[in-house]
Amino acid sequence: MTRPLTPREKYLELLGDAALLTDHFRDLMAKYQAGDRLVRSARAFAKGQSTAALVAHHVRWAEDEGYERGFAVGGGASLQGADDALNPQGAPSPQGFRVSPLPGGETVQEIIDRRARSTKLKRQRRKALHARVVHMDTPEPVGILFHGDPHLDDDGTDIELAMLHRDICMREPGLLRACVGDVLNNWPDAGKLAVLYKKQGTNIEEAWKIAEHWMRGGRWLGFVGGNHDNNMGQLDATRLLDVETTPAAGDDLRVELRWPGLDPLRIHMRHNFSGRSQWNPVHGAMKEAQMGGDCDVYVQGHHHEPVIMKARTKQGKPYIAAKVGAYKVEDNYARRLGFATGIGGGEAMLLVVDPLEEDPQARFDLFDSVDRGLLVLRALRERRGR
Repeated sequence: MTRPLTPREKYLELLGDAALLTDHFRDLMAKYQAGDRLVRSARAFAKGQSTAALVAHHVRWAEDEGYERGFAVGGGASLQGADDALNPQGAPSPQGFRVSPLPGGETVQEIIDRRARSTKLKRQRRKALHARVVHMDTPEPVGILFHGDPHLDDDGTDIELAMLHRDICMREPGLLRACVGDVLNNWPDAGKLAVLYKKQGTNIEEAWKIAEHWMRGGRWLGFVGGNHDNNMGQLDATRLLDVETTPAAGDDLRVELRWPGLDPLRIHMRHNFSGRSQWNPVHGAMKEAQMGGDCDVYVQGHHHEPVIMKARTKQGKPYIAAKVGAYKVEDNYARRLGFATGIGGGEAMLLVVDPLEEDPQARFDLFDSVDRGLLVLRALRERRGR
């Protein structure tokens, strides 16, 4: 029986055959390169500079070169696994020691999946936040009072009228509230506009108390923030409403009123629709309606000029485009720019809806006089037996 050759004898035998020696050398180099690439890939993965898929590719490449796998790839790789691949069959580590890998931690794929789920939920919530459905219990006539820009802490604001309209919404049956933003001046804490707090008679603490009192009366159907609410100081009045139960958004809001078995009424609210024209104050809202809008009423504020325009889309659908005025009737800034000020009127508008009316154009109407709108609402509710 022939004795197996020792490694030294096998090596001396290879020296006599150049071809065998070349093949053996290539095999050794291939295994070295496979192991070296696997180690570098695992180190990059540990630093977050590589992916589990790339490590798995290098593992398969190393296996093709004759290595045993030595570790699982399913959840990623580790330096320990790469070291096992370089030293098959339990060979000693070149470093002379081995460190146990840390347990736990998310894999790259788990992080990606978690981020994907989070993004999906945020997109769904954002979409739902800006498009709310309100289910009406009975088909009785209803009114919606749209407050213009309140600016409750400004010295030029008719605060008595703002509070009167709040009180009317609290006691009038069938009357709901909506606002197009800019509840407070909310001047920024720093910058050139910060000094304006020194020029008004209401400080920050008083302003917030007034806003809380005004906001927490009546039933809110819709609220959008304005540029003063969103982009300046710390007093964002949107925080005073529970967005889970109240249609409210920082900039854009669509509200759909639904009655059982009847056509819905859709309202699109913004602090300001994009698009201006010196010949048409509600050009932005009308552009929204004519370019694919599916709402019945488009309401905005921002410019402190009350306007109501009734029109039809190209498809014949009647709609109302409106710009509510402001409770801020004395405005030095507007006067300096040449705009009308101190006139009053249109501080709030009242939308009256009769869901049982069959004529689409007579089904809803908007009044720039709250008193006249209330007369119509009361007459309709009395006629319908409410």
